[in-house]
Amino acid sequence: MSSSISIVIPVYNTSDTLFKLAERITNVFVDSIYTFELIFVDDCSPNKKTWPTLLQINKEYPNIRIIQLTKNSGQQIALYCGLNQTKSDFIVTMDDDLQHAPEDIMLLLANKDDADVIIAQFPQKKHSKFKSFTSRLKMKFDEHILNKPKHVQLSPFRVFNKTVLNGILSYTSPTPYIPGYILRVTTNLKGISVEHHSRQEGKSGYTLKALIKLFSFIIINNSSILLKLIAYFGLIISTLSFVAILFLFYKKFILQEGILGWTSSIALIIFFGGTNLLAIGVVGEYLSRIISNTERNNSIYFKRYDSHE
Repeated sequence: MSSSISIVIPVYNTSDTLFKLAERITNVFVDSIYTFELIFVDDCSPNKKTWPTLLQINKEYPNIRIIQLTKNSGQQIALYCGLNQTKSDFIVTMDDDLQHAPEDIMLLLANKDDADVIIAQFPQKKHSKFKSFTSRLKMKFDEHILNKPKHVQLSPFRVFNKTVLNGILSYTSPTPYIPGYILRVTTNLKGISVEHHSRQEGKSGYTLKALIKLFSFIIINNSSILLKLIAYFGLIISTLSFVAILFLFYKKFILQEGILGWTSSIALIIFFGGTNLLAIGVVGEYLSRIISNTERNNSIYFKRYDSHE
């Protein structure tokens, strides 16, 4: 029995490469053992050619479905929306700019039974120096904040099974981060080396502002590390304040040193400052757990086109 494959591709501002991408992906699956569908998700691109191009592709290719978000929401939300529309056995995600070669899909699928998630690894990325630097920085964030295994590098070109898909879709935050969800579901990842190609159209949408927003998603939306740091800091300050209070009392009552009222005032300020930080950290940790169990996504709106007339 053949497996079904869904390829989900967020689209933003591209148009010239889309027909070539659709053709190459279709050719990959000619005479293959898989049945497949290709889902393009237009993230409300300002490029006026993007949506008409997708409509034309939808008419010419029976295996291609297209979705258009009603507002620009970011790559992660567009990807989540596309994933929510598929029920296939295995899911492929990739970019729309042909930096990920469609022909490498079969290489990833050949290893699909070796791990829950098969991720393309790029020994030499065709990125700018700024993008390469931020990619390395993000990799460190992923390791220390998301507990990413060190033996594999995250990338948007990947294959995962239906179990992982269901795990991803069980999270309903209005600001989804798919790699974070994947690492919550499984750490059974495998990397496969493939070539990274030059961008065929436009330029990366990851500006400095977008990258800062992405890092904030990693730190705040997918981790309670800031709350824990505040709690640890509060614990340290509380401990030091207790030691300081003992020292001040020693000077006041044993050595008979100090100004009247100064010792008690400073001791109280230090003590309550530390305990307040500790309390904020503890309350914040409880809030993060409550939020993680009550997240609801009500901000994704889209038009779905299944017609091929």
